[in-house]
Amino acid sequence: MKKIFAISIALILCFSCVVAASAKTITFVEDSANLITDSEDLYNLNNYAEMIEREYGYTIIFCAVDNVETSELTDYAKDAYYSYTDSENGYVFIHNVNTGYYSTFSVGQGEFLDDYENELLEAYNTEQDEYAGRVEAFYGKAEEFVENNK
Repeated sequence: MKKIFAISIALILCFSCVVAASAKTITFVEDSANLITDSEDLYNLNNYAEMIEREYGYTIIFCAVDNVETSELTDYAKDAYYSYTDSENGYVFIHNVNTGYYSTFSVGQGEFLDDYENELLEAYNTEQDEYAGRVEAFYGKAEEFVENNK
């Protein structure tokens, strides 16, 4: 009986390790340009994006970069998406803050957001006191669109 119990516990532990190793850590807001200076703001933005994913089934990732060539933005967005998630429906918005150029990448049902790119950009470009407010405005508009697309 002790052997069966010990084997069962060992199998459970092994399975738990495999599941934990395969799970991806999602970073919804990547700020390698360091524009969001308050860690609480970054935490809240990631929670907001996580809520959108949980409620509506869309993974929406925002990247602010300062060291990616304009010609590489789309590839960077694609790599970010597949590095952070294996979700079937998603959208990545990437902005090079040094050049002002941006790009997007979409997957599955997230492709419908391509039609609203101008509105998402307009929300992001709103005048805010802090950069985190601009990203929050972007996510607010994205949430509006995915909610209406249910």
